[in-house]
Amino acid sequence: MKNTYQRIFMLMTAVVIAVLAALPVSADMGPKESIFLTVKNAPDENYYIDLLCYHTENNSKEQQYYRDQASAADRKMMETIDAYVSEESYGARHGCPIEPPYRHSNDKNRYEFCYMNVPEQFRVIIVTESGQVYVSEPCKRRAFNAYMTYDVQSGRVSEKAVGYLGPLALKFALTCGFTLAVEKAVFLLFKYSFGEGHNKRVFYLTNLATQLLLYAAIETISGAFIYAELVITGLEGVIYAKLLTPKDKLKASLYAATANLVSLLLGIPVWFIVSYIIRT
Repeated sequence: MKNTYQRIFMLMTAVVIAVLAALPVSADMGPKESIFLTVKNAPDENYYIDLLCYHTENNSKEQQYYRDQASAADRKMMETIDAYVSEESYGARHGCPIEPPYRHSNDKNRYEFCYMNVPEQFRVIIVTESGQVYVSEPCKRRAFNAYMTYDVQSGRVSEKAVGYLGPLALKFALTCGFTLAVEKAVFLLFKYSFGEGHNKRVFYLTNLATQLLLYAAIETISGAFIYAELVITGLEGVIYAKLLTPKDKLKASLYAATANLVSLLLGIPVWFIVSYIIRT
């Protein structure tokens, strides 16, 4: 039996590592950084807004397509954004091919920059229909999903801790609850019982601690999702091997690898759905 567990454990560990290593390359899975920007003292006329960051490759075909579809006035504003380069070599971000490269003003003066190429350090640029150009002071976001305000009058961009913590707490509660439900089902499939030893306490405290670790890593370190998942899988394997009853290190490690793989694969679409609901 131990040899069987050992083979399965090695296979599951290899699968977890392979899946996690492939995430950035295939299907672009995992949580995405974002900036939710509110414009204060916005111009009273139509305008386009973008982020300026250290130059990256722009999708020129996508930009040209949007310019060709636009009116003459809109096209002029787009071209002004494209042509702007500051003395620090800041240039228009334009996001990625999945996002529209230009953002037109709206009634709420609220804009979302997300998915890929979300800069940590940037400026905000606004170009109005009459040709006015407003550029913010350089700023740096702290949060993975940052809620920020650009005051056109002062030129400053500030980050809202309160506006960010509420949605983050709600997202954590929903995704953590889903993870607990999935990993509890796997726990029972592995013939563990909450009535034995300290299994119930070990299960809930371990999952709560590792979920907090995951969120802390995601919110403070760019691109930490994959590495955090690998570390969490290893930590849970060690904890369960020492504390779950009955004592069976291979079975406990196999459970940790399986539970994390299943919750990861099922949790990614849930993460996107929860993030969308909270944003809207």
